[in-house]
Amino acid sequence: MSWPGCVAYSSFESMSNQLPQDQWSLSSDAAYYRNWPVDLVIRSYFGDQNFNATGEAPFKKQLYQSMLGQALNHKTTIESWRASNVYGTTIWVTPLPRFLLLSLAVCVSLTLSLS
Repeated sequence: MSWPGCVAYSSFESMSNQLPQDQWSLSSDAAYYRNWPVDLVIRSYFGDQNFNATGEAPFKKQLYQSMLGQALNHKTTIESWRASNVYGTTIWVTPLPRFLLLSLAVCVSLTLSLS
């Protein structure tokens, strides 16, 4: 899922069947052509990593941190939305212009009828 805009790789079980063993790394040519910049998410939540390490154990770690980093990014995004009342703003501000136009029309018609 990448709804708020954060991508992640699939699990090791999914990725290992698609890539040869010499490409089991996030810095491999196969990962480069997938164009999923998960290294930024991993670095932001888990610190600097060696993305050149290949093999089963480093690749499992990289993929797990990719998925966990995406989940943490989603959690952070949703919590910031909840804290800033984005949902209330979206629901209550959208009808506001119509209400203002209706109020303005009523005021203008009352003013014209009184004069």
